[in-house]
Amino acid sequence: MSIANYLFNGLTNLNTGFDAPDIFYVCQTDFEIVLNRAEQKNINIWGIEPWLDGEFFGVAVYEDYDLSANDPKWYRTAFEQFKRENPNLQYAITFG
Repeated sequence: MSIANYLFNGLTNLNTGFDAPDIFYVCQTDFEIVLNRAEQKNINIWGIEPWLDGEFFGVAVYEDYDLSANDPKWYRTAFEQFKRENPNLQYAITFG
């Protein structure tokens, strides 16, 4: 199973064409599942990109936190900040 299939298995892709077709977007609740799965398998998360109503909202990358890409402290902190800013965001990640 590929990393993408593992991370997004059973989740709904909310990308309705507002971004490249191979980029998977999920709601806030599903993104928590994605992060849990990434943490369980020690997957590197390079960046988090939330969108709101089909428009770019922001970005966070692991370098911003001076932590390694597989350290859940950085991506959980970034996610919590985005959730506080807006609970209706759709999330994509770059990973590897």
